[in-house]
Amino acid sequence: MLLLLLAACDTPSVEECADLAPPPVSACFGGETLTYEGFSDLAASAEGTVVSVARGPRPEACLVTVGNGALEQGLVIVFEDAAGVAWTVAVDVPDLADTFLAAGDTVSFTGTYSFGGFTPAEGAVALYDADGNLRLLVEQAGWIEDLPLPDVEVTEGQQRCTVVDDCGDYSKYDMDVTVAGQHATVAYGEQADLDGLRVVHGGYQRAPTLVGDVCEDWIPDRLALAVVVLPSP
Repeated sequence: MLLLLLAACDTPSVEECADLAPPPVSACFGGETLTYEGFSDLAASAEGTVVSVARGPRPEACLVTVGNGALEQGLVIVFEDAAGVAWTVAVDVPDLADTFLAAGDTVSFTGTYSFGGFTPAEGAVALYDADGNLRLLVEQAGWIEDLPLPDVEVTEGQQRCTVVDDCGDYSKYDMDVTVAGQHATVAYGEQADLDGLRVVHGGYQRAPTLVGDVCEDWIPDRLALAVVVLPSP
């Protein structure tokens, strides 16, 4: 009987996560007329003409970053609005083509960032074409219901594995995503190609309950995703 009890205790009920990491999914933004003091919220929108598109390090013009990483390198897009104000968006998403946008294209932009403090940070960077059609979206939040923009509908997918942590266990999940009337189940850290769209899973994990009572101010819940409109064949 004792051996049976020991065996039961040694058998995990959920597979532990091993080397399950998402790809980089991040974007930053800034503008000549924007300022950011830190530890606060920031929102901006603009429309203009693309001046340059080039690979490079994170530009100094970027004020905040959303997604799952710090964005050290990316595709840097600079455009000017009708008043001649320069705006900068940089993006680090897998397989984003250098020809994603070109000088002379008309784009509109929306950027939001909410400093989390004692809750996970939230933010989004979105680019649209001259007709208002989505070209690119990067979002992050602590929980699905807090994703800032309505362009994408996300629901929790299959549980993949569990991380055992001294502050509390948490699990990683796939995502079920609906965008532009199309639906895909995107496995953790993978991407799915739809008709003219690519959805990138930038990580989604959550604890069954808030675990801050165990380790003060520690909340593992977070998710990030990207949607990219693919070039026409």
